[in-house]
Amino acid sequence: MDKKGNFERLRNKLKVNLFRNENQQQQNDQEIINQCPQILEYVHSSSQSEFKENNPKIIDYLSNKKQFEQMKQSFKNIYQIGKILGEGAHAVVRQCWQITNPDETYAVKISRNADPEITEIMKQTFLNTVALNHPYICKTNMLYIDPNMECSYLVMEYLPYPSLQHILKERQTLDLNEACLIVRQLFEAVQYIHKVGLCHRDIKPDNIVFDNDTNTIKLIDFGVSKRFLVAEKNFKDIKNNLMWTVTGTMPYQAPELWVGAGYSQKIDVWAIGVVCYQMLCGKLPIDQENQMESFSTQSEYISHFQQPEFLKLPPLVIDFIKRILKWNPDQRLTSACNHILQKIRGFTSSLALSTQNFLSGSKNEIIR
Repeated sequence: MDKKGNFERLRNKLKVNLFRNENQQQQNDQEIINQCPQILEYVHSSSQSEFKENNPKIIDYLSNKKQFEQMKQSFKNIYQIGKILGEGAHAVVRQCWQITNPDETYAVKISRNADPEITEIMKQTFLNTVALNHPYICKTNMLYIDPNMECSYLVMEYLPYPSLQHILKERQTLDLNEACLIVRQLFEAVQYIHKVGLCHRDIKPDNIVFDNDTNTIKLIDFGVSKRFLVAEKNFKDIKNNLMWTVTGTMPYQAPELWVGAGYSQKIDVWAIGVVCYQMLCGKLPIDQENQMESFSTQSEYISHFQQPEFLKLPPLVIDFIKRILKWNPDQRLTSACNHILQKIRGFTSSLALSTQNFLSGSKNEIIR
């Protein structure tokens, strides 16, 4: 069987079905952007006891076009740019600080691209993240757009920490206590964004940074995130929409992305499962060849559950990973699995016999 050819045929079929009417899709996206204030206001009022949103901030940005136009003021009149922190296909991330307050450091994602689509992605990222306020999520400060220079500047929290990908590259695996702590924090971050109607859609070790001093993670890069809670036109009801675009990073993509029937925020849970498996077993649960074959034929793959590295884990951990890597999303745990989080928290505490130097063994190695 031509596995790669079969996979490409599935991809092309999905492209035809998903993007048959691009104008209509753009109109739908614009409606979602316009309705963001009502969505956040609804979610804020329904979960006010659990989360303290900085709600008026995003409502001001979205409801007052004059303030939105202020994004076009010159970034370089306000900030001084420093060293490069990272680079991507369409943007570079650099250190920066306010000219009037050089002691406070930020990170800025700079996109120098004349393509309007890239600018729209930056706008959408800003709109999706500016009101997020959670200890395990990178904070977004402001977006500046310079139409003359064809540049956009997304100012964010400065996080001078190694990524989980960097840590795994050096160590291959983490011990059970470390992995449980990271997974618990990931679930808390994802539970939060799901409650406010946002799906990350690209959870992977590269998008998780770890602060060794506080033993906490930060979830970063919401560039392909999507709102799935949408206010109806009368603003009285909230609609939970399926998402359709195939996006994210292949090894961490959930199987339902390739079915062509839409998918839910549970793809984030699958991605956490892949990260958890990778941290504990030192490899991805499904290699690329088997993933392409399984996804293109939609045949469930379970060989990773028979691997010796997986079978040596404690029964509670094995059961947990199997439940978040359920092929059928309807059978998969949701991010709001508080009873499971309590078990993980308890299990982590029982293992915390020598955690005063978390990820030690190599604090200096990781930071170098």
